[in-house]
Amino acid sequence: MIYGSSRINGNWLDDIFCLHDKVGPQGFKSLSSYQRINCPTLFDALVITCGRVAVRCRTGMFRIEHYKIIFFLIKFCKSMGAASWHSLYKYSIAYATFPTPIAMKKLLTTTLLLTVLSTGFAQDVSEELTAVRQACCDYIDAFYRADTTLAYRSIHPSLQKRGFSYSARDNTYSRQLEMPFPALVGLARVWNKDGKRTNEASPREVEVFEVADKTASARVKAVWGIDYIHLKKEDGRWYIVNVLWQSSPKSAHRSQ
Repeated sequence: MIYGSSRINGNWLDDIFCLHDKVGPQGFKSLSSYQRINCPTLFDALVITCGRVAVRCRTGMFRIEHYKIIFFLIKFCKSMGAASWHSLYKYSIAYATFPTPIAMKKLLTTTLLLTVLSTGFAQDVSEELTAVRQACCDYIDAFYRADTTLAYRSIHPSLQKRGFSYSARDNTYSRQLEMPFPALVGLARVWNKDGKRTNEASPREVEVFEVADKTASARVKAVWGIDYIHLKKEDGRWYIVNVLWQSSPKSAHRSQ
């Protein structure tokens, strides 16, 4: 540990804080002078939350235990665009200790692990969204292509499908129509068998509302109208279990 040493006169602090033009050597003339330092607001929050791992805050004291960790945090702050700066009036630099090789190895390992985990998480989210969207596309294409294999692939046998068909002649909607899975497969087989009900311009829109770890919700728009869909994840695959549909509405309103 080095405490108030004259040879710690700001040189290594320059290496840390010169990353930003608002922080320079003039702010760190010596440890013994307890100069106030400028730090980004985000860094101030990190100081508080990092606790004993990187930084400790005490009344009237600002303690740096691992300066390379601080350097990493400052660099992170800058990359995040933390432009709001302020003075840490309550904290001064009291003393500093340089990290041991073992500590630095742990830091680098942790940083690498966090990077890998965050990247993997982003990939997992993207894959889940794609899988849910594909299940909804299979639902539409089962009818458009008269391909029942798509229904078996992405629609669960316990399906509960309910909907309302609009009659332009009567200017009214039908009673609630029920369609279990076997009826859906039978209709998909013949509904567009001759290919005359759809064409390349027919709507085939999927909007995924939310994907959780076990359930998901979406909305599809097809030539017959709109469907609100609930899905569940089973054995690593997404299956449609609930559908509420209606003929193409004359108007629709969404909350902001």
